[in-house]
Amino acid sequence: MLTRFVRGQLLAFAVVTVLVLGYVAVSVVRLPAMVGIGRYPVTLTLPEAAGLYPNAVVTYRGVDVGKVTGLRVEDSDVAVDLSIDAGVEIPADSVAEVRSVSAIGEQYVNFEPQGASTAVLRSGDVVPVGQARLPVDEHQLLDSTKALLDSVPLHSLATTVDELHEGFDGVDGDVGRLLDSLTALQREADANLGPTKRLVADLEPVLRTQKAVGGDVRSWARDLAAVTSTVVAKDAALRGIVAQGPSTAEQLTGVFDDMRPTLPVLVANLATTAQVTTAYLPGIEHLLIVLPAAIEQVQTIVPPDQVPSDYLRATLDFKVNVNSPPVCTVGFPEAGKHRDPNDLSPAALPEDSYCKVAPDDPRVVRGTRNLPCPNDPDRRGPLAADCGLVFDRVTVPDAPPAAQSVADPATAVYDPADGRVMTPGGGFFQLGQLVSGKPVPKTWQDLLLGTVTS
Repeated sequence: MLTRFVRGQLLAFAVVTVLVLGYVAVSVVRLPAMVGIGRYPVTLTLPEAAGLYPNAVVTYRGVDVGKVTGLRVEDSDVAVDLSIDAGVEIPADSVAEVRSVSAIGEQYVNFEPQGASTAVLRSGDVVPVGQARLPVDEHQLLDSTKALLDSVPLHSLATTVDELHEGFDGVDGDVGRLLDSLTALQREADANLGPTKRLVADLEPVLRTQKAVGGDVRSWARDLAAVTSTVVAKDAALRGIVAQGPSTAEQLTGVFDDMRPTLPVLVANLATTAQVTTAYLPGIEHLLIVLPAAIEQVQTIVPPDQVPSDYLRATLDFKVNVNSPPVCTVGFPEAGKHRDPNDLSPAALPEDSYCKVAPDDPRVVRGTRNLPCPNDPDRRGPLAADCGLVFDRVTVPDAPPAAQSVADPATAVYDPADGRVMTPGGGFFQLGQLVSGKPVPKTWQDLLLGTVTS
């Protein structure tokens, strides 16, 4: 009969035994995992088995996360059943690589993520063949190695060995110093590995850019070569330019200095005129088209046999239309006024003189008041302001005052005998090129600089 103490010892021993066996089954034998508890299945599709076997290890970035539970053939591929530990999230775009633990085999599956995908593998997912990577086949490696060795000519190899012996014979000290220097260089490279990596990383986009613009660089090099060859061929002319350049520059500077009072004013006036010309360019273009035809029509009224004659006779018929359209005198302040033919005193030209009647008035229907606007054909008016055009006069700072120039020939007194002009302000200017008997100017400098003198 067992005592109560012995029965307690046996019961305690039984409880300890059960606990130990349970721990061994769960932690060591991993019995729950063997029956699929705490795991989820994933299928990997491979073009071939690549040496995988059941119970092969499955890793994620080198960490064990499961095992291979089976292999089966499906059509032209091999389906590998994987059992992954629950709680391990493997990105769905990861590449499944079949690797070898050692040279004798022991293949396993390793998952490597490729990007920042948020999708993960779930129970029942299939990894396609496109995301699988197989190791190099040993037979293929051996065949390639054998082909490489067979391609090496033994005679040339023996010659190479002999030349290496001749090259390194007696230079062991130099080779030793070279190796020592390489070792020191390697230590410096290891100490500066971070900056070197950054340099390589920064160099990559620069090299990519250089490759992208390689064609342009080659084109520039060809053009530069053409320019330099031309410079070599024209060396004598270039030397002459360099030798004569300073004197020429001095002469140009003098010309521009002499032209400084008048040239800026001339350019400003041309700029002002260009504004008007640009606005009325359609009318100028029409005039250049119509005027030659009109001149041709006028020339046709003279018979060819009358051209050499001193008295030309024109063949022209007139159609008399009396007062059609009626004559317009409205808007002409000088209408009906006549000067004495003997009165040679200066007189101002009448300004703002045109037929100032309504646009629908029959008098002078083609007059100035019905001119179409160049900026808007639907508008008509005699003045630029009526068309909405405003032309600002271009001025030159520090230009001579208007009273010092011959601005209005109609109000200036000109004596053709000596070329003097008296301005309304009482100043005199000499128009040298207008003096009777004076030689015609030979250069444009004479024309600009010798025309008007105070």
